[in-house]
Amino acid sequence: MSDSFLSQLDALIAIGSQPETKQVSAQVEPVQEAAPASEPPPSDPAPASDPEPALATPAASAPVETPAQKLRRLELSKALVGAISTEKMVHGSMILNGICTHCVCCGMPLTDAVSVQRSIGPDCASRGYAEDPVSSDEMGAMIELAEYPTLVDFLTQHYKPLGVRGLMNGLVRIACLNRKSSVHTACANAIDYLGYDKLANMLRNGLVIGQVKDSEKHAGNHHVWIKRAHWTREFGRSCGQIPHAFFSRPEKGWIIPKHPASRTALWLALIEHFAHESIKTVNGSVKIPTMEEYRAKHGQRNH
Repeated sequence: MSDSFLSQLDALIAIGSQPETKQVSAQVEPVQEAAPASEPPPSDPAPASDPEPALATPAASAPVETPAQKLRRLELSKALVGAISTEKMVHGSMILNGICTHCVCCGMPLTDAVSVQRSIGPDCASRGYAEDPVSSDEMGAMIELAEYPTLVDFLTQHYKPLGVRGLMNGLVRIACLNRKSSVHTACANAIDYLGYDKLANMLRNGLVIGQVKDSEKHAGNHHVWIKRAHWTREFGRSCGQIPHAFFSRPEKGWIIPKHPASRTALWLALIEHFAHESIKTVNGSVKIPTMEEYRAKHGQRNH
């Protein structure tokens, strides 16, 4: 085989190998260019980026109420502010903690869990518990309770850090636990200083068991109305024994003649069944004395 033939064969091989080299390089270059394009999808956390918009969309459409309204709603929905204990904490004759079984305003039994925690029934709460105080004087409220330093320390520790409403809730519970004592009146006065005027008046009126006033339908007679929580059949029988007295369904109470003997009989019936309680009259609320106090007072008058 001649050298010229070998040289021509080498030339043909060289020519044939150049397209293959270009094809290989063309195939390699797209792979190298495609590699960076294919790397970002696995490196970017696509599933993690999807939930963020999904979470942001409901949050943007959820607020139907203003932030102030939402804060107010959440504040009023709190059934309990402060700790509550099933065991009573007694200091002298004053109860500082425990379960409230009757409404602080009307004295009706509490059966709902939220009402027990708030110490006030739903009807009474709708009339004054949720009011917004225009102005509040916490210092004045504490001064009103200065007669009870232990109570002031208890409220300062457990309720005062929770704000005006928290302090009001604490006063409502203390008043509820001490309905039959002067602490109830002091708490009502302190609540008045905090700006809850309606609630304070309801607490004061809650101390009376009923009302004696002039009859609107029967001139010359007294109208005696006793709250349902305090009404007893025994008191009704005592009123029925008063001469010319009768029960009026339209006025929902007993009609007692304005005769000295009838008024004395009515007063004795109130003393027998509701001693130590308070009743509202045309001259304001008065405390019903015991029989011993009544006799001692009338004995002094006779002398």
